[in-house]
Amino acid sequence: MAKQTTPGVTPVAMAFALYHLVTIVIDAETCMNNLRAYQARQSGANLARLLLAEGVLIKDLGLGA
Repeated sequence: MAKQTTPGVTPVAMAFALYHLVTIVIDAETCMNNLRAYQARQSGANLARLLLAEGVLIKDLGLGA
């Protein structure tokens, strides 16, 4: 019988992981910018933007349902 080996990390998997990391960083920056906007001017629109951005970040982190 030939010995079966498990393939290593493929370039596709590395690209996917890098893409996932970049999207998390971008979402975190969006949250930070929306928080600054909300702190500068507390309005319903700024709060909605902040909450939506936080929801996207939580989902990207895998913590959402």
